[in-house]
Amino acid sequence: MKSITALILSAALVAILGGCKAYKPLERIDWDERVKSAKIKVRISSLEDAEKLALIGNTTLNQMRCEAAGADEVIKETGWWEDPEIGLDLSRIVDPAANPFQGGVSATFTIPISQVYKLEKKAARAYAASERSKILSAENTIAAEARKIAAALFFIDEKKRVLKAFESDASIAKAIADSEKLFLAREYTLSDLNSVKRRKHERDHALMELDDERISTEREFRAIAGLLSCTEIEIAFTLKEPQTTSLKAPSPADLARHPAVKAALAELDLKESELETEIRKQYPDLKIGTDISIEKGNDKAGLFAGMSVPLWNRNRKAIAEARKDRAVKRAEALGVWKSITVEAKASEERLATLLAHPAAPASEETDAAGLLEAGEVTPLEYLEIREEILALTLENVRWRRAVTLAHEELAKYKVISD
Repeated sequence: MKSITALILSAALVAILGGCKAYKPLERIDWDERVKSAKIKVRISSLEDAEKLALIGNTTLNQMRCEAAGADEVIKETGWWEDPEIGLDLSRIVDPAANPFQGGVSATFTIPISQVYKLEKKAARAYAASERSKILSAENTIAAEARKIAAALFFIDEKKRVLKAFESDASIAKAIADSEKLFLAREYTLSDLNSVKRRKHERDHALMELDDERISTEREFRAIAGLLSCTEIEIAFTLKEPQTTSLKAPSPADLARHPAVKAALAELDLKESELETEIRKQYPDLKIGTDISIEKGNDKAGLFAGMSVPLWNRNRKAIAEARKDRAVKRAEALGVWKSITVEAKASEERLATLLAHPAAPASEETDAAGLLEAGEVTPLEYLEIREEILALTLENVRWRRAVTLAHEELAKYKVISD
């Protein structure tokens, strides 16, 4: 009997030590190295480049990917039976006796006849599917936003290029100089000369505002692409004239397959699995075990079995909470779908409104320069004509930007067939 007891204790010790995992500390973050590696220049060659940068570097997405990877690991480690329990007791008889010590050892196993472990594994799979669906939804949104920000940076640079080209135009500089000479010759009034200077001052302010806007827009791109403040951003692409064909938003029925709706439905499936698991936990599991006791002349071995009686059903609170969570997620899924249908329709209408913009009149820069050369218009009149053309050019850039962003916004609601 003693040898059996020793064997059981040895097996229990091996099982305890074999089932334990060793702790391994995570490598510490080298902040200096990360700062050094981030001192680079990012050259964005297309809207697709901007999209890829954001999908790779976005901190929120990478956190979600870590969560999804962890969820897959949880699936592997879910569904195990409860660990067996080993018991040992030792007592000494107080009254004098030839053998005053007696003891016993027991081992108890839980047989999950309720099959809860299978439902827990199903819930873990639902959780992993939910995390993957949320990643796809976030990727769809982040890709569209990155393209929009990159397009905005391009049009900021385009406006600056137009303004700087105006300022560096030789005919503009000559007209301003001639206006000053005519003022000195008393051909122009101080009001005429100051109107030229005021408009020049407005253009300088416009360039300053564009520089400020670029700083703000660069900050948005760094945030969405996970870049540090020391990273330079260069826009190295040109956007063509936007498409003038109006696009239609997907129908409400099609939008039920949108990534954001799928993510909401995946969360609903998760809550459904959790509710099913909680309901199954009402049912008891079977506990069986062995009992070996050692006492001089009365050594014995036996088996025992038992189970809990769910008379009070303490799990009813968890079931009620799971039902509540399921109802909330169902309402959220409907809310996400309704919100997307409204936003998609509004994006369609905005794009259609922008595309109804009338065509701009043709530029007459060459004709105006010829009239100035021929003396048909004064330097002041020439400046007014060129400034009107400049305003029209800048307005066209603003319109192109609005149309491009409207196209990218509507693309967020594109539904890819399963």
